[in-house]
Amino acid sequence: MHGETRNYETQVAKDILNEFGITTRDKLPVDMDAILTAKGFTVSERNLPEDLAAVLDTRTAGKPILLVDRHLDLPKKRFVKACELGHFLLDGDFTGVRMDKKAFFSQALSGLPADESERRANRFAYALLMPKKILEEQAQKNNGKSDDDFASTLAAVFGVSVLAVAVGFVISALLSDNKGKKK
Repeated sequence: MHGETRNYETQVAKDILNEFGITTRDKLPVDMDAILTAKGFTVSERNLPEDLAAVLDTRTAGKPILLVDRHLDLPKKRFVKACELGHFLLDGDFTGVRMDKKAFFSQALSGLPADESERRANRFAYALLMPKKILEEQAQKNNGKSDDDFASTLAAVFGVSVLAVAVGFVISALLSDNKGKKK
């Protein structure tokens, strides 16, 4: 992935959104389970050890198995599913087991995960769960609502947390500013 633009993750997310016909607000929130199933994943919610959010295993005949902690709230489940799909699609040579600890969420929401693979997967997840075109359309329709009301409305539309909406706007702006620039 070295040398590709930072928008590669966004393009992969856009391709999936187009593939599944998710181009308007009425198609939201993105149905992560349907996408994962169509991409060949087996997804299951389980009681995972306290510090784990998810486990992705691709060792079984190349078929990805994703276990998600059933105690996570729905926005976190959706985000971790999108991130793991991102890892699977963006880290194409990945075979094995990877685990996301619950500390992953504080890193993902800060926009500063520890390594480049996590940053790419997070950018992918934000672009998939909060399509930029729809995000921008909703921002234009804000019409004087308070920032808190607007963020809450968008969180409900996209099925993410209010904090994720804020980070999504920042990432979207950064990717727009970096369009065409190399990493």
